Amino acid sequence: MHFLTGTRTTLGELAALAVGLAGSASPIREAPPRSYDVSSFCGDPSRARELLGWSAQVSLRDGLSRLIAAYRTQSRTPEVA
Repeated sequence: MHFLTGTRTTLGELAALAVGLAGSASPIREAPPRSYDVSSFCGDPSRARELLGWSAQVSLRDGLSRLIAAYRTQSRTPEVA
């Protein structure tokens, strides 16, 4: 199950946001779409709201920023065997 906000986001927009939030100089390379690629991600959150009372509380920007911060914290923590 995917929980979505209903805001259309392309893969290019997501990549640009991730690179920007990470402060990275990584290039974003575009390639021709494959037959199974989607052009954008968008969903209707009304069913989750109706059935579960769920609605997005964190924006894509904030959630991605939190994910990057958590990844950075985790990657600095030595693994315990």
